[in-house]
Amino acid sequence: MGKTFVAASDETMCMIRTADGERLVTPLGPDLARVAVEHARPIREVISYKQKRSFEGDYWSATLGCLVHHESGLEKRFAVEADFRREVVAYSWQPLIFSWPRGTPGRRDHVPDFFCRLDNGDGLVVDVKSADHTEAAADQFALTRTACETVGWQYEVFSGWEPQRAFNMEHLCTYRRTRFIPTPPVRDAALTAFDGGASFNLGMRRLMREAALPEHEARMHLYNMMWHQQLTFDLEQPLRSSTIVTAQNP
Repeated sequence: MGKTFVAASDETMCMIRTADGERLVTPLGPDLARVAVEHARPIREVISYKQKRSFEGDYWSATLGCLVHHESGLEKRFAVEADFRREVVAYSWQPLIFSWPRGTPGRRDHVPDFFCRLDNGDGLVVDVKSADHTEAAADQFALTRTACETVGWQYEVFSGWEPQRAFNMEHLCTYRRTRFIPTPPVRDAALTAFDGGASFNLGMRRLMREAALPEHEARMHLYNMMWHQQLTFDLEQPLRSSTIVTAQNP
């Protein structure tokens, strides 16, 4: 990853590479909350080379309709998580850098992994770190949280999912793509089939009968609606034919 430097200062500074490529360097403050960080470009250039020891790639986001970069399996999981959260309307990968003031112990600039724009207009800054490395990064997280509070952004450290939720999320995200979206009549039939709650199998059979669909088509449409949380179930439990699924109001 290419380096980006911010000149040392007596206060915390933030650099953002805006959507048009301009590098914006500014102290923290409420004005920064109005910058469209969710559309910013990555603050550093990605350098690929042979035998690079990282799980690097791009995730196609249904929320954005485009690819989002990641440099680890855990970063990919947060890209999926952000794509799944209904309150996230846009997000970007490594769009900003915080430069801590002179005299900060162990002073190092910090690039958070993601920035999310929420449906209420708030910003959410996210650091992705495995649970066994969070303690070592506690000071960095504390500095970042304080910086976010100064701007008016929320802050989160993402360390992954519990195993069952991970299995469910990775399964459902397969059906996020537009080709699995049901037509309005099929969507309405599915919402009716699960109105008030029904087992997955019972609701699917109702949908197959009402919409005259073969099982594989009914199933893929239901998974898409579950990904978009038009239909919900307990993600911490296995998804089986007996799992209770509930329709949500549009």
